[in-house]
Amino acid sequence: SGPIGGAAGAAQLARICGVRDVVTMDVGGTSFDVSIIKDGMNVEKHQIEVMGYPVLMAGMDIRPIGAGGGSIARVDEAGLLTVGPEIAGANPGPMAYGLGGREPTVTDAALVNGLIDPNYFLGGQIQLHLELAQQGIADIAKKLGLNLNEAAEGILTIARNNMTNATTEILVGQGLDPRDFTLISYGGAGGLFAANLARDLSLSRVIIPTEPGVFSARGILAMNLVHTSVHAYARAMEELNIQELEGIYEEMEHHAKRLLKTEGISQEAMELERSLDICYEGQRYYIETPVPMGELRKNQNIKTDIKESFERLYEIRYGHLMKAPLRTINARLKATGKIKEIPLLEIKQGREIPKIALKKERKVYLEGHFLEVQIYEREKLLGGNRIIGPAIIEEPFHTTVVLSGQTLWVDNFGNLIIELGGN
Repeated sequence: SGPIGGAAGAAQLARICGVRDVVTMDVGGTSFDVSIIKDGMNVEKHQIEVMGYPVLMAGMDIRPIGAGGGSIARVDEAGLLTVGPEIAGANPGPMAYGLGGREPTVTDAALVNGLIDPNYFLGGQIQLHLELAQQGIADIAKKLGLNLNEAAEGILTIARNNMTNATTEILVGQGLDPRDFTLISYGGAGGLFAANLARDLSLSRVIIPTEPGVFSARGILAMNLVHTSVHAYARAMEELNIQELEGIYEEMEHHAKRLLKTEGISQEAMELERSLDICYEGQRYYIETPVPMGELRKNQNIKTDIKESFERLYEIRYGHLMKAPLRTINARLKATGKIKEIPLLEIKQGREIPKIALKKERKVYLEGHFLEVQIYEREKLLGGNRIIGPAIIEEPFHTTVVLSGQTLWVDNFGNLIIELGGN
């Protein structure tokens, strides 16, 4: 439920920030979960996987990979550095936890290179053991013939590349241009990788929400209630019986409204969307194509309109059209019960960065060399503050890295916005 809550919360945040096309990344201790928000709506799929088995059930299209703070770094038999999918878990966890972990993790690498303050982990509630992390990374470095910091950066780079590949797959695989998208990053480790990943993919900007470590939990509290109905409807497009199809939708709509009503949703808060699964004759894969609400029989061009919608979506995804007849597979209805969104509170505004927000500079190994990096306390920053990278913004449960040539500013609600083109 965590990744689902995060994706739902990101859709709300995107609307507040005035962006419609978003790729989300949730990086925790065990996994990296990526999803898409297109035109302000979470992209969905109609088949999920449970314990390796396909299940025909609708849900958000969220792609997980084993890449998080607890992902274990190893040198395999071929002498190649690998990161994940095996994890150290919370206990024993990374070597730096001092709970008996024997293999270095992504968290250990970030600690060794100065991205994480060992004295400020969980706001200082847990003291990390830098010397233990160094021991684990040193073993990796010896096997690879690298120095300590090069090996740590290699671990972070491979973890990030795994994230980049998963993000590329979900974006480009659906015919989408990454340059059109904003990245919303959250989870305990999201800020360590967001700026780098956005630069690698040429994403337009990064948004780090307030309290990113618990952003998914907040999203769950504000999630809409959604029910989907599917009615098998295999027909050649030319033989489509509009009156019959309209009867099917009316029956599904009646059932959906009754269900939402039992859940306490008012008529005004109900939203219904129709669609048809359509493919070219002989194809296995279909495209969910929108169908207008209202009385279909009154629209004399309804078949043409549906066909044109399908062709537009097909060309976006596959880059071409086919000269073949169309066939419908299923009629679908999505019924949404709108839940009142949790309002965001504005923070104190000001252009000048408060002195109390400035922490000690720290030597950080970043992008292949050591830098003296200014550290900031996020809770002390004001709306309107601007920070030129490289910089690190710390908070009790999260760390955000800003690279050289990037500018971070704080919006009215306390979100961190990273612009990739500098100032």
